[in-house]
Amino acid sequence: MQTLKKQLKQNLTLIFFGTLLLALHPAMAATDQADQEKLLRARVKSHQQDTDHAAHLTPIDKSLEFHGVFYGYLPCNDCDGIKATLSLKQNNNYLLKKENIVGMMKPIPLF
Repeated sequence: MQTLKKQLKQNLTLIFFGTLLLALHPAMAATDQADQEKLLRARVKSHQQDTDHAAHLTPIDKSLEFHGVFYGYLPCNDCDGIKATLSLKQNNNYLLKKENIVGMMKPIPLF
């Protein structure tokens, strides 16, 4: 009986000091609360700023900026493939060149 009382007393003491320690040192809760307040201040600040969106209202013709040379191989039933080259040029001009490939080595299946 005395051993049970001693063990109960030790457990209660441990619980008391653990609770006291958590109550006096809420480091994680303060850090989380500070981060949440910082985020809230940043959101309020971003909504309060006067942002000029006039530049987004006028459409820009992006086709004038998009140019280059693109190439690849297309599948073909009658030949080994079609080599296609597409050149996008300024002023909405393009050049498309297609060439049938005959006698190209086909890969050997492994299985």
